[in-house]
Amino acid sequence: TGRLHGGGAAAGAVVVEAGEATDLFVSPEIGWSRHCAGVAVDVTLVDAQGQPQAMPTAFDTDSPLARADYRGPDPQIAQNVRRLHAAMRAAGFKPASSEWWHFDDEAFIHRPQPVLTSRQLGLPPLNR
Repeated sequence: TGRLHGGGAAAGAVVVEAGEATDLFVSPEIGWSRHCAGVAVDVTLVDAQGQPQAMPTAFDTDSPLARADYRGPDPQIAQNVRRLHAAMRAAGFKPASSEWWHFDDEAFIHRPQPVLTSRQLGLPPLNR
């Protein structure tokens, strides 16, 4: 499945054109992502000073270590993943099983709403 992290349809079109061979992105003309719809986020854990904490992998890493149920050898990383997931669950988000950093809005999962593009609503494109 494709993902597009923010930026809306105009940014999406540019990203799709630049990365069309990667299968990582969905064209806003043919589909949508939960990120663009505002019902999914990618996050990490930071300390009180805003410093990122040790996590299993970088974002968008295709590896068994990237799974939400981290079972690697580092107990601090395991604790960090548990903390992040507990905080996000408390805020109403469900972790994706294959990515420790990806969370979906629980309300959307259980009560999906239609996602409409600006074109479907009859709005003019943004001119920049």
